Amino acid sequence: MPEPIQPAPASPPDTHLLFDLIDRFCEHLRQSAGASPSAANTAQAYTNAMTVFKRFLQRSYSRKRGFKAPYPVGMLDSDVLLAYYDWLAKTSPPKKTPSPTDPDAPPEPPHYAPSTIQHYLAAVKRFLSWGVAQGHLPHLDLGKAAVRLKAGRGAAKRAYSHRKIDPNLAAIVLYYDNLPLPSPAEAADAPNN
Repeated sequence: MPEPIQPAPASPPDTHLLFDLIDRFCEHLRQSAGASPSAANTAQAYTNAMTVFKRFLQRSYSRKRGFKAPYPVGMLDSDVLLAYYDWLAKTSPPKKTPSPTDPDAPPEPPHYAPSTIQHYLAAVKRFLSWGVAQGHLPHLDLGKAAVRLKAGRGAAKRAYSHRKIDPNLAAIVLYYDNLPLPSPAEAADAPNN
């Protein structure tokens, strides 16, 4: 059984480097997965998602906030989830080189699929929750970040709105139920649609 990861010694949160903290989180996932294949798959999927999150931090989030590498954990703010969602929705996944053996391979999608965005957001939410619980992100208000994400996504996350049922539906059904069926000869003469 793997040895549990002990929290880091207390130090001011801004002295931690963000990418080091992300790497520690990924290591925590791998160690806590143990021998379970499904947990190991989840840990690997979240590790891959955190690689995309690092790319977002380098290419977008840090630049808008005026931070240069190495990035402190204090760079993260309550708008990080919404900014990440917006970036994923507008960014194309990394291009893979086309296979010379399969010229008919489908082209890469122009943007991340909604299910991929959900997965990447879930990984980052788990990282942020872990960081807050471990005391590495005491400045981050995770509740506020989740509320901003939900408000910023707006209509993109709304459930299907059902149409109102016609109050005369029962009468309409009865009308068609009472119509006589065509005779076999009439049915044979009718055009096939």
